[in-house]
Amino acid sequence: MAETSPTESLAGQSENALSTIAGRVLNASGSPEAGVEVHLLRHTDVLAVAFPQREGLWDLTAAAVTRTGNAGDFEVADLPPGRWWVALTPAPDQMLIPPAPVSVDRGASQTDLLFTLPAVTAVSASAADERGAAVAGAAIHLAVETGRGWWVSRTGTDVQGRFTLPITRGTGESHLFARAAGYAPLSRQRWELSAMQTGAPPSLVFAAGANVEGTVFDPHGQPVANATVWATTMAGGPAEGPFGLPIGGLADGDIPAGAAVTTDAAGVFHLVDLPGGPLDLWATSPGMRLDDSVQTFAVAGDRVAGLVLNLREAHSLSGRVVDASGQAASGAIVRLLPFQIPFLGGDPRWANRSVPFGRPDQWTRTAEDGSFTLGDLRREESRAVVVIADAAPSVQVRGLRASAAAVVTLPAGASLRGEIQSSVTDGPLAGAAVRVTNEETNSRERAVTDARGAFQVHFVEPGAVRLHATAEGHAGRTRRGLEVAANETTEGIALRLVPGVSVSGQVVNRRTQAPVAGAEIRMDAGDESLVAMSAANGSFRFEHVGPAEYDLTTRAPMHMTERGEELAVVTADISNYTIRLEPAARIQGRVTALDGRPIAGATVGTRFE
Repeated sequence: MAETSPTESLAGQSENALSTIAGRVLNASGSPEAGVEVHLLRHTDVLAVAFPQREGLWDLTAAAVTRTGNAGDFEVADLPPGRWWVALTPAPDQMLIPPAPVSVDRGASQTDLLFTLPAVTAVSASAADERGAAVAGAAIHLAVETGRGWWVSRTGTDVQGRFTLPITRGTGESHLFARAAGYAPLSRQRWELSAMQTGAPPSLVFAAGANVEGTVFDPHGQPVANATVWATTMAGGPAEGPFGLPIGGLADGDIPAGAAVTTDAAGVFHLVDLPGGPLDLWATSPGMRLDDSVQTFAVAGDRVAGLVLNLREAHSLSGRVVDASGQAASGAIVRLLPFQIPFLGGDPRWANRSVPFGRPDQWTRTAEDGSFTLGDLRREESRAVVVIADAAPSVQVRGLRASAAAVVTLPAGASLRGEIQSSVTDGPLAGAAVRVTNEETNSRERAVTDARGAFQVHFVEPGAVRLHATAEGHAGRTRRGLEVAANETTEGIALRLVPGVSVSGQVVNRRTQAPVAGAEIRMDAGDESLVAMSAANGSFRFEHVGPAEYDLTTRAPMHMTERGEELAVVTADISNYTIRLEPAARIQGRVTALDGRPIAGATVGTRFE
């Protein structure tokens, strides 16, 4: 990770606006951990990294870097107000990101933070292609959601395709991403990683990459040089990645299939190492864009050539973002909201969660004077945007038009302070995750309790809010009915967390009653979301479940996803609960060329219409 000194990075800030972030880092056994690098990352910089489970986090420039002392202590002073992500790197290729940013307002320091590193195991495995040949030089990245935050690690394969990856057991989502020249990117979700997390990792098998080539033309039929071209592959719904952020493009439900490229002087583009299957191609150039994506089907290891992308004239949406005092808000993210997501409506997992992952024409960052331009819009219609800044509540603005420059004013935020206690120890609960949600807009701010169990949350959108707290070994709890006002601090909030009950059972095949291993079981109820994996005998177990009506979702390889099952949890343990999955249908056939020759290595997929 690139680094810089606090002095050169934060110059120009007045002394009375600066704050301090300090705390301690412990290892998995609870002892102080010396020599851990502590990187402070700006909130908007983290959000601007596409696919943080990949390489992006390692390339971010930290605003400040320090190391823990012999007592595991660290301190970073002279920080401006804002949300700061703390990245702990106990080793060069290992990183822990706590579950929430640390927010500091003017002079409101946080100096008693406590972070605990997870227990890590080095697991060895290998990577090969579909013919069994070793894949050397592959880059492998893993992100695991633990009870203490996101554990991110990376490694690479040697000449024999072997690699060793530091892993830890997860309590939620996990993502593995690997890439190698000449092969399609390889991605695995948590439900496909159960073997790796239990110490028996499968080999990674790379499929040959597909190449797509074509030419981009302007409205007059002339080739367009330096146009941006990229491909996406369909993703099913609001997939979430590290930090609880969507990993797909919000506007289309698409996930980028590879790096964007630019056309040469003749308007020609070459997209390489794409996954086989249906792809959507996109292209933009200043003042121009596609009316819609160009769809094609790529065969693994093959080449699609001769595609034509015809650009049309496009419109630009411009404006300026200022804070509540009228000062320019530089570095803020301005993200275009899609037409199909109703303002402040739809799936609550989407609301106010629009971040710049996915299509590069959907977002931008404000300049030093707060100005922004979102170019290459298809229509001159009323549009909505979300604006995310480091030191202000996020805001959604609608009714913007390309024909008129807009001024977006970020509202003044509210603050909350309180304490989370444990009924187990009868004392303060350190490391608890606190989430504050605006009841009207669903915008969220998060925090982590310090060594005294205290939390402070700044830049909260004013209005009616609810507060939800979770911690390892405890059931989550929600407090509603809180009213917060701009430029005011609500204090004295206290929540007491209890252990909760357990829910256990087995996942079986509905037709054969055979146990289903590696199934992911998710329990959702309001602000609470719990995830477990089934063992080799199909058994699963949730601990520390609070009373609520839960919706169950279960998915497993070679089985249909089961949704909509309801489970009521009260005050007693639930055991012997059986989840029955329908085996997935299989479609068999033969792929041939037009002349009847069989095509080996073709990728066959399905798409629901």
